[in-house]
Amino acid sequence: MNAFKYRAHIWGRFVGVRAQINELALVYLKHGNKAHRKREIQLLAGACVWIARTHHLNSVHCIGKDQVKSFWRAHRELDHGLISAYWRAFCVFYELMNRSGEPPRPRLSQPLDEA
Repeated sequence: MNAFKYRAHIWGRFVGVRAQINELALVYLKHGNKAHRKREIQLLAGACVWIARTHHLNSVHCIGKDQVKSFWRAHRELDHGLISAYWRAFCVFYELMNRSGEPPRPRLSQPLDEA
């Protein structure tokens, strides 16, 4: 497989993850503050693409607690506001995926603001 086809194949897989998130969020985006929810889904899609790229995943259904924890470990340097925005986005992800409980929280010196 030449380099161009390989890059297109890999890029297509990551676009697929972003499309899966957008498909899951269709109903979520239609209610409430649309600008805020759109920002949350954009953050979530970016995080899921990073997780898919790092862990070689093809589907958002494969993202679990271990992958979220590795995301937190890799992004420790983010400021508190952005970390809390990502955590709220992961909470939305758990809600959209009908998962029980809540996603793993990042280890911070200050507690996260509750959504």
